[in-house]
Amino acid sequence: MTSLILLYNFIKMKKSLILLLSTVLLLSGCNFFKSEKDRFVSATSEALCLIFTSENPMSPSQETSDKVKAIYTKNGFNADDQAAMETITKKYENDQAVKDTTAAALKECSGIDVNNPAPAETAATPATDAAPTTDAPETEVTPATPAVTPAK
Repeated sequence: MTSLILLYNFIKMKKSLILLLSTVLLLSGCNFFKSEKDRFVSATSEALCLIFTSENPMSPSQETSDKVKAIYTKNGFNADDQAAMETITKKYENDQAVKDTTAAALKECSGIDVNNPAPAETAATPATDAAPTTDAPETEVTPATPAVTPAK
């Protein structure tokens, strides 16, 4: 009789363990069910937001770089393998859906719109092309007149 009770408890415990593990996997947002492309988009979007909201986006600190690597690792990529990361990046660099999704994420988190940059972001206007100020002396330009020949 005790062996039946032990067997029953073992089966019950095994079912509970399986149920618990499957629930944890589903609720944790496990990348097991995401495609490589979805994981890449997710990681790239998060990394871009981290970089462009950091203190110096053009020269990220070592701490920011480590966080970016952690983001890609969390999404199932080997961020320490530079060649593999370059390969995966090249794989999706011309994918318009990837570009659109990451651009939208960057705009949402940092306000940067890579698809429609502000005029100040596209090209700086040189000072010589600026409108004249009121302090500058005005010069009068006389229109050219045709040469007049005397009548004979």
